[in-house]
Amino acid sequence: MKGYLENSFNFMLPNELNLYYCGKRVKTLDHFYGPEVRQHYLLMYCVDGSAVCKKDDEEIRFGAHDLYVMFPNEKIYYTTPKGSYWSSWWVGVYGPLTDKLMEMLGVTKNNPFIHIRDSYTMEYLMKEIYDTSLKADTSSKMKCISLLYELFSFLMKDAGSTYKSDIISDVQNIIEHNLSGQISVADLAEKLNINPSYLTRIFKQKLSKSPKDYILDLKIKRAKELLKTTDVSITDIARSIGFDDPLYFSRLFKKRTNLTPTEYRIKKQSK
Repeated sequence: MKGYLENSFNFMLPNELNLYYCGKRVKTLDHFYGPEVRQHYLLMYCVDGSAVCKKDDEEIRFGAHDLYVMFPNEKIYYTTPKGSYWSSWWVGVYGPLTDKLMEMLGVTKNNPFIHIRDSYTMEYLMKEIYDTSLKADTSSKMKCISLLYELFSFLMKDAGSTYKSDIISDVQNIIEHNLSGQISVADLAEKLNINPSYLTRIFKQKLSKSPKDYILDLKIKRAKELLKTTDVSITDIARSIGFDDPLYFSRLFKKRTNLTPTEYRIKKQSK
């Protein structure tokens, strides 16, 4: 009987963060892993035992309650002491969000270990992910994805992550999800608890335009998409990007594009 269980996870709907597979190993004698290179992140949590990771010319020792983050396209090789037993949980994860999550956790190829203080919660979450991944219904698949987010939330709390998000990225995210409303620099500054003048200054430094111009550029871009791909009225398009007065929107649109909304629609839809 093999000393480990692993389950492949087949659910392609989420694309920012997803589970590739997960598994567990219980009291395996003389365990070793690799040398192997994977195309995704592998998070391996040691429940019991100890091992030596060999990277380049360096040997790194780790053991119980350590989380080892193995990076994509990195050769991994570790061994346990002869005559010892090894127990662990692991999850293979992928998606565009994973790089950012690792950055937020503060793990790198040169610093891939996190010592877990709350081992009870860690083991509970890993077991929940594994048990839930065995179920085939869509509800369980979605729950499994939510458990991944819960796992990363726990890791950040347990590790005492001091990561602070980039102010400009936060501003861009707020703007992009509120194009239908009236967005002012004062509103943005209030949401982020910073001074409006400071926000305008750092925004110009990084993007070479003011927040006001950036908001307007996105609104016009959205209007162009709707004019080109839909038959929605000019009035409704204006309202959908936060303009109550369609005439004012039309004047602004022409000023930015040298075409009225109607002229733009005819030109683009005739191609």
